[in-house]
Amino acid sequence: MQTAQAIEKLESLCAAYCETAGQLEHSRRSLEGMFGLPGGPTKDPCHKRFLEDAAALLREFAEGRQDSSGARELLGFLFAYPKRTAAPKTAYWTLIAAQGQVRELIARLSGEDAAALAADYQALYPRRERLPVQDEILKLLQRAAK
Repeated sequence: MQTAQAIEKLESLCAAYCETAGQLEHSRRSLEGMFGLPGGPTKDPCHKRFLEDAAALLREFAEGRQDSSGARELLGFLFAYPKRTAAPKTAYWTLIAAQGQVRELIARLSGEDAAALAADYQALYPRRERLPVQDEILKLLQRAAK
């Protein structure tokens, strides 16, 4: 799979997921999923399905033996997407979780591309905002940069 095609598929996947999550938030009944009550948008299977679909797409792209610049472009898109999209909170956190599927692609980066992505990642996600998976991604990027 070519880089442009992979980015197009990933963008379509993310946009459809955010649309679904937004509809779930909009149609939420008051107090649903709050205070331990059952239901709510966080319980919908669309979140798991998105993570599985994103992982499959990233795996397919990695199997395509893409060069470092292609991997950098796709990773840059995936890392920036949650920040540049007005996604509902439930979708935002799932988009962040999807970033945990990129270990194989980080290993393909050249030192220069890894360093550039690490700098961009630190700018996008300051330390105080990062989740453990994001700290791990940043460490992998910094290690690949050496």
